[in-house]
Amino acid sequence: MLTFKEQNKYAWVQFKITDDGGYFNNFKSYIPEDALYREENKYGMEKNPHVTVLYGLDNNVTLKDIRKTLWGAEIPKSLVGFGISEFTDDNRYDVVKLDVISPRSLWLLNDLLCSLPVPGMTYPDFKPHMTVAYVKKEWMMPKYIGDLVYPVRLYGYLEFCNNGVTEEI
Repeated sequence: MLTFKEQNKYAWVQFKITDDGGYFNNFKSYIPEDALYREENKYGMEKNPHVTVLYGLDNNVTLKDIRKTLWGAEIPKSLVGFGISEFTDDNRYDVVKLDVISPRSLWLLNDLLCSLPVPGMTYPDFKPHMTVAYVKKEWMMPKYIGDLVYPVRLYGYLEFCNNGVTEEI
């Protein structure tokens, strides 16, 4: 069990990445420090590589509820990332991400978790990805970053984050 300082309005389930063969650290070297968006010691380069399976769960949802909901479902031990892209999540910054393309069980986990109370769902269309960095609006992703597009195996485990506590599922 891991305790973190920041309380969140909602709970979430994420695939915590423990090994990516060095891809994340290699890719970070392609984003210049002055391109990073920072605000009050937040944002910038992602410090906790993960793939969110579902954000916005009611804080009354428990680890027991999560385990019961996912009972019998295939929980992946690895994911495959392929493709670097950006999206706008906020009027202050853009997000550089590695798109996750498999396994299909990840989509099933998202569907199953949606059966729980999800009052804070902000993205109803599940598009799994690993955030790499938050960058300034004016930064243009260089074309050579496309050279980094190859399948990446991401190893890890599923965890539940709620009320300042993170627990493996």
